[in-house]
Amino acid sequence: MKHLLNGLRWTVAACGAVVLFALIQTADAQITAMTYQGRLDDLGVPANGSYDMTFAVFDAAAAGSQTGATLTNSPVALSNGLFTVTLDFGAGVFTGASRWLEIGVVTNGGGAFETLAQRQPITATPYAIHAGTAATVGGGAAVTLLNGLQDSVTLAAGSNVTITPSGNTLTIASAGAGGSGIWNLNGANTYFNTGNVGVGTTTPANKLTLFSAGYGLEHTDGTRRLSTYVSASGGWLGTLSNDPLNFFVNGGASAMTVTTGSRVGIGTTTPASKLTVRTTGAFSAYGIEHTDGDVRLSTYLDAGYGAWLGTRSAHGLNFYVNDGLPCMGLDTSGNVIMTPNGGASGYGSTIFGAPNGESGLSIRGYGVSPNRADLRFNGSSVKLVAGPGAGPPSSLNGIAVTTAGNVGIGTDAPASKLDVRGTTRTCVLTITGGCDLAEPFLMTEAQIAKGSVVVIDDEHPGQLKRSTRACDTRVAGIISGANGVNTGISLHQEGKFDQGQNVALSGRVYVQADAAFGAIKPGDLLTTSDTPGHAMKVTDHMKAQGAILGKAMSGLNDGKGFVLVLVTLQ
Repeated sequence: MKHLLNGLRWTVAACGAVVLFALIQTADAQITAMTYQGRLDDLGVPANGSYDMTFAVFDAAAAGSQTGATLTNSPVALSNGLFTVTLDFGAGVFTGASRWLEIGVVTNGGGAFETLAQRQPITATPYAIHAGTAATVGGGAAVTLLNGLQDSVTLAAGSNVTITPSGNTLTIASAGAGGSGIWNLNGANTYFNTGNVGVGTTTPANKLTLFSAGYGLEHTDGTRRLSTYVSASGGWLGTLSNDPLNFFVNGGASAMTVTTGSRVGIGTTTPASKLTVRTTGAFSAYGIEHTDGDVRLSTYLDAGYGAWLGTRSAHGLNFYVNDGLPCMGLDTSGNVIMTPNGGASGYGSTIFGAPNGESGLSIRGYGVSPNRADLRFNGSSVKLVAGPGAGPPSSLNGIAVTTAGNVGIGTDAPASKLDVRGTTRTCVLTITGGCDLAEPFLMTEAQIAKGSVVVIDDEHPGQLKRSTRACDTRVAGIISGANGVNTGISLHQEGKFDQGQNVALSGRVYVQADAAFGAIKPGDLLTTSDTPGHAMKVTDHMKAQGAILGKAMSGLNDGKGFVLVLVTLQ
């Protein structure tokens, strides 16, 4: 082949076409160099000496696009016109499409290169580079050194692989389910949707079965290690590195954490105890719940009121010890019920709450005697009452103490420090508030001074009046409470004889006396005098019979004054 440039100064002829220099050595590293031999004539005469030459590859005989870089060989030694050069355009140039070689020549150091007019076609020999891949090697083809194989190479199908020739096409595919093979592609993703996969077993029972004793599946970034573990004591999931084990849902933050100190946190990654449940919100909301679908036991936190434990269903809350029966509980009304050993011990139960609509507690018997006693407070009095049966005892069936300090027996509204409604029985009764036994009487006068002597008013049955004459056999007693000596016992019946002033009928009491009828000394008998409301010394015993008040316990020499008298009406 002739190349003409500048009046046909240079002519190049390919002597050995293009010869493959080396073939594939490994699957990852190909030698892409090739040898080119030719003859150069300079003005029709075989060239001798040194020349500079350039070589470039194009995808067309004329025009087109260059593929790869331009190679410069300098200098190239020629003898009798013959030369041999090694060209290496690198990978990606010879891919199977037609290629042409463009040559430039200049004498060594002679200046600009002159490109030969015609490009030379590159024949099939260099495509041995491309032929080194499995896609172009068929069964029985001659191969020189391919992965250690020489001469004839036979392609044999392995397990789950098929080889199908069709004309010049050789199809290698996986066998089995999933289209043309077990594995399928969806873009860059590989998937398998038929059958189970087993690692360490030929009979996987699930989509993925990993059969091993000890550690199995591991996910790691090189530092943190998440692993499964199977032993005779059960299955395990945890970390093989010094890191906590976290659980999350929906791609969110950690929902549960197990720290390296074996603390469990729910809603927190820094649990302060063996189990810490942290909730957030306006009221911190509900936390731990134990339920059978009907009964709901729960914890609750409220920033304003503290921590709570209770039921979220319409059930009571009970406490028990030693895996026994409930010993304490709260009913749905909030009453606290204490039942030793669940009532089996025969002690009955104690209920704290609102017995009979009042604050307090109720003590109930057990078994055949379910009687009841209450301790109740209605805001004004506290009552200790008891009664037969399980119903609330009457408020009159016990003792009441008012906020004013009055004590009532048989009444829940005592009118005095001790108010007893009913019969009182005692062996010894000591009165410390007074010294006489008195009874209230209505008087015909508005108010009679304490210590005055009174007599029966014959014009007003049942009433008394102040005495006005000596030795009056109608004498009834002395108005109690004079000179600081109070009534000791007051006798009256509510609704009948409970009105008027207390009159001392017995005991010690001070009486107004007049010594003008005789000086009074201790031991003297006293009777009424002509001085209204005053007593005097008895001087005429025959006349004073039936009109005796009692005996003087103190004296009065003259004038008027108080005398202590031991009342013994005669």
